[in-house]
Amino acid sequence: METSVDQLVTKIYKNDIQVKRIRKEIQQLSENKIEHLAIEYQGSPFGIKILLQVLPSAFDQKELSRLPNRNLPFMFEIFLGEKFPFVFPKFFCRTTFSRPSLADGRDLLNDILGRPYSPSILLHDIVTQLIPFVKKVLANPDDKVTIQSYGTYHLGEIYNLEDFLVMEEIAIFQTTELTQDKKSDKRYVVVTESNFLTFELIDKKKQIIRLMQWAHIQSLVNIKRKKDEENTIILTWKDSTKQDGNVQVFFMDEATKFIETVIRNMKNFGIKVMKNVVKQPDLNPEDVTGQSLQKMDIQSILDSIAVNESKLQVELSLEVINSLMASYQKAVEY
Repeated sequence: METSVDQLVTKIYKNDIQVKRIRKEIQQLSENKIEHLAIEYQGSPFGIKILLQVLPSAFDQKELSRLPNRNLPFMFEIFLGEKFPFVFPKFFCRTTFSRPSLADGRDLLNDILGRPYSPSILLHDIVTQLIPFVKKVLANPDDKVTIQSYGTYHLGEIYNLEDFLVMEEIAIFQTTELTQDKKSDKRYVVVTESNFLTFELIDKKKQIIRLMQWAHIQSLVNIKRKKDEENTIILTWKDSTKQDGNVQVFFMDEATKFIETVIRNMKNFGIKVMKNVVKQPDLNPEDVTGQSLQKMDIQSILDSIAVNESKLQVELSLEVINSLMASYQKAVEY
């Protein structure tokens, strides 16, 4: 084992059992080289990154035929956290070779391995399954539903924002989310080609974020934007435990770009998107009756109530109270 790699191991891991295990794992990878695969090691704030390059020579011309550049390697990364091997490693894709892209921060470990991870499984056993997995994806790289089903994200886990910033097929939005149990929280919303993720910022200097929520993009029921507060976005998600779904309220400066990105990705995924712009009818004085008023846009009033009730949880101000009371009155009238 190279001295630099050994120093990296002893610098990060203090438990003797861990050090011996990781040294043995790295030695095995070095002595039992896998054809068409190059391996490097890199340190990180919370563990070791094993950088894997799958060379194009591992595939035939038919398998590579749909790729724009057949001469570039396929890049992957295994992340060994501070508690490895007692906690599973994470396996990330860093190259786009399918639609939707797998290079979006999801952990592919179990799908590459073909079974759930256990501490008895060695890294060499995992790495040997990488090329067969890539071949499986290349056999049908546009199978959106199947490709979306590969991998997962881990709620509550720590991620590095820098890893997402270098990904080509995603969009990142800085925003504030209204929550019911605490003040407005700063969030990073990541929109991939097939998933939606919400992170909280843990350490701005080190760009450390924690995953708070994630969902497949087709779980989004609707997006609402208030006309009088264009930076306010209301998202409703499918939730089997709630009749009205799960609602998130965000304030973001790039609201228009966010909506355009989500709609574009949903259409590319094959999801039918309907844009509804509610217009109030022109009423003659004689048409203004109780019945006609009931047909006016009650939904906009209910949306205003939802936003103001969320604001009230975090901001007990006279302005919010007055706005909420006005909305209640309008709803009663209708």
